[in-house]
Amino acid sequence: MNANFEKSSQKIAATSASELFYGTNKQTKESVALKIYNVTSSDPRNTLRELSVMQRLSHQNLIKFYNYYESYDQTVIVTELAQHELLEYIIEKRYYCEDDCRGFIHQVMQGLKYLHDLNIQHGNLKPENILVKNGVVMLSDYNLHNIIPMSHTLIAPGFASPQQLLQQTDFNADSYALGSLTHLLLTGKLPFKQSDDLLKETLRAQLAKDYEVKSTGISKNGQDFIIQCLKSQPSIDELLKHPWVNDTVPVIPLTGTQMQLKRYLAQIRLRNGSSVGRETLKEVVETTNGFTDPSDE
Repeated sequence: MNANFEKSSQKIAATSASELFYGTNKQTKESVALKIYNVTSSDPRNTLRELSVMQRLSHQNLIKFYNYYESYDQTVIVTELAQHELLEYIIEKRYYCEDDCRGFIHQVMQGLKYLHDLNIQHGNLKPENILVKNGVVMLSDYNLHNIIPMSHTLIAPGFASPQQLLQQTDFNADSYALGSLTHLLLTGKLPFKQSDDLLKETLRAQLAKDYEVKSTGISKNGQDFIIQCLKSQPSIDELLKHPWVNDTVPVIPLTGTQMQLKRYLAQIRLRNGSSVGRETLKEVVETTNGFTDPSDE
């Protein structure tokens, strides 16, 4: 594996693109996370440049990036180890309300603001990449699109912006994902109509900008925050000024949401995550009718 890190046989999670294991720093005995991809860098010079940047990042709402190395046909990324995924943390809470959700989203936004201020896009904001350690929300897997070859990275329908689905992306794609995430944390569902063919229907709705923001049980400011994220995709700085982030919000228990989140988490784990490979995504997008290219608007 590596002289400085030891991989445990205990696996944390797995997708079609990578496997995540517990590990140990042999020198400090600190527990770490090891994410293993069955691919090596196609542009070593760019990879080293990006790694140099990532090793200097330090923010309370970001999982710390420790190291990166390649072994034969594998790439291993070593990071700080968290205790929970955010969805697990919410499901286990005895009391959960909109104000709690707002607090979690605010921490996500603080992490995104730090990245954006340094001209770094997260690029893959989704539930599995939002972790909790000692009660603090932390973003993981940021900027991996500049390290791991695109063919081996996954895209999360429902969280990837319409621009990303059409291979066009910018920093505002993180704002779009934030809107879907906020709706999920408040309702237990994505802001799109559900169907048996979840992948195709979600992509169709996204590309057609056909959102279905729940109106019952969410404050008016909460609804507007979600709609702004999905439709206008404002900058994180602009969203931090939104009334929902700064004003009083309801503290009524969202017990139904916790039950829905439990179902959602079970579904994505059954599918080995909320994401799909880019080839699968391309095939579905090409066969999905009734959408407009955002660049044409």
